[in-house]
Amino acid sequence: MTREEFKIIVTALKSVYPKFGITDKLQFDFWFSMLEDIDYKTMQLTVKKYVSEEKWAPTIADLRKSYTETAQPKVLDANSAWGEVQKAIRYNGTYGEEKAYESMSPTTAQVVKNMGYKELCLSENQMADRAHFMKMYEVYKDRQQKQAQLPEGLKEDINQLTGDLTKMLSMPE
Repeated sequence: MTREEFKIIVTALKSVYPKFGITDKLQFDFWFSMLEDIDYKTMQLTVKKYVSEEKWAPTIADLRKSYTETAQPKVLDANSAWGEVQKAIRYNGTYGEEKAYESMSPTTAQVVKNMGYKELCLSENQMADRAHFMKMYEVYKDRQQKQAQLPEGLKEDINQLTGDLTKMLSMPE
């Protein structure tokens, strides 16, 4: 999104929320830096969705959350994801691990990899497996949603910082 397009978004928000808080160039620049990675048409939809549902002026976090709800692929609920696991085990068995992962959504596959596909196949306590899976799945889903809300540039900066910290911590003395 360009600065000119963002000005149109700000004008639209001010028309709905007269006390909307962008009042000077510094605020405008900061808001723009936090939202510029979003395509203009997608931001228009995001704002329309937000103003249709909320009576209070948005924060940056509100708009980014509305954006992820509008533009990001929907992630299954934990029950549906567990159903994917059960179906994959039923159709692929213990030795069809790779095909099983291919049949699952990415989040489901990641949780299953961390739990251990073969362990799930051979387990005799499906109730406990289901409970552990559902807890882990919710954590992964929340983490992915929060990650999706971050601006691309900020994600890169955080990854760079954590990579640098990891290197520093792993260096021998």
